[in-house]
Amino acid sequence: MTDQYRVNPLVYGLSRAVFWCYLRAYHRYEVHGREHVPRQGGCILVANHASFLDPIVVGCPIWNRPVHFMARDTLFLRSSLSKWWAAAVGTLLVDRSRGDIRALRQAIDLVQRGHLLCLFPEGTRSQDGRLQPVKAGIGFLIEKSGVPVIPTYIGGTFQALPRGARWSKPCKIKIHFGRALTPADCAAFKNDQDRYQNIADLVMARIAALC
Repeated sequence: MTDQYRVNPLVYGLSRAVFWCYLRAYHRYEVHGREHVPRQGGCILVANHASFLDPIVVGCPIWNRPVHFMARDTLFLRSSLSKWWAAAVGTLLVDRSRGDIRALRQAIDLVQRGHLLCLFPEGTRSQDGRLQPVKAGIGFLIEKSGVPVIPTYIGGTFQALPRGARWSKPCKIKIHFGRALTPADCAAFKNDQDRYQNIADLVMARIAALC
């Protein structure tokens, strides 16, 4: 059976190599906790979001498998080239104007098929670089997926390329992958009325602990 989530290995590999060189040379990029990211099997990376640089900061240190992202469709539909590139690197496009249930189902299906997905549950980039509150939706996705979750903290991207900036500054950037939250950890909330929000808050607390 053809895997609908397969990336173009040449485009993905070349893009990752270019971004890696940029981050190392211009931002003195540091990676911590890479050993916590599994080499195979479905998994969700959950990270804070402060800059357009965040996706490449997450994807670059993972050499042995592609990382899929969910992104607002308007970021890539402005030209045929950007739309083609997004598809080639395995991006799931989301139509926020109508609440895209299809994208949510795709995300669950993707990780259950053994792929690696990164989510930014804050939804939009932070205005001040601080962690933002999250809604219960990420908790719902985590529970329904039934795969390990890696809390991930990104530091320095707000200083390098904050919201509204046109050019990045040569600020130091680092990423810290934390220990996995397992489905068993999330099952502790199964009898709670607000279990999805509790799961979401737990993940964000783990991210905050990595700061």
